[in-house]
Amino acid sequence: MVPIGQAITEPLLTSYWGYVTVDGITKPNAVVTVLDSSCNVVASATSTQDSTYLVKVPLDEGVVSGETLTFNVDGKTAKTLTVGGKGTNNRLDLAVSSSSTNTCTVGGDRSVNGGSGGGASISAEAFENVLKKETREEALSINVPRSFHFTTPELPVSEVAITSNINAGLINVQVELLKSRSTLVKDDAPGDVYKYVNIWVGTSGFCSAKEHKGSCYQIQT
Repeated sequence: MVPIGQAITEPLLTSYWGYVTVDGITKPNAVVTVLDSSCNVVASATSTQDSTYLVKVPLDEGVVSGETLTFNVDGKTAKTLTVGGKGTNNRLDLAVSSSSTNTCTVGGDRSVNGGSGGGASISAEAFENVLKKETREEALSINVPRSFHFTTPELPVSEVAITSNINAGLINVQVELLKSRSTLVKDDAPGDVYKYVNIWVGTSGFCSAKEHKGSCYQIQT
């Protein structure tokens, strides 16, 4: 209950909405992330079944008037523009292709060649012990389930599903099939071993960032 005479102050927002297309086809369940001029995620949303999205960008809380925003779709850059005025609701259709790249990465590290924004793998496994490996990148938004799919036939892992507790932006997941027991562990696994596998989540920058401490894992099976 709000006492008589007490005003409720709404946060200052700029809204964006529109259709999401990938390779010219409308795309439901696409992750839309909005990054500020330092490449930090300030808003995110998932496109609905009709392939539309809606994000609300908070102003005066890190985003200021005249700042440049980058709109990514599934980790690929779709649009870069100056933030709209306070309280405005802006139509902004987002389109990417399979060849699109990411030009803005989390934490202010911009890609200079238009390549992958996920950064180098965090793997610390000895190179000579890796038989096969595959890396996938997806944008992780808070409380949004995201699946990383792997297609290398030799890998015993075809999917890694993650629900993040932070807006992490574009993140790598790497699966490594090993020739023998990992060089990072000292003891054999109990029982019969089918294959040795490392699963790495995050990048070197993601792991070392103070706000993400404890968010990177190595999983061995």
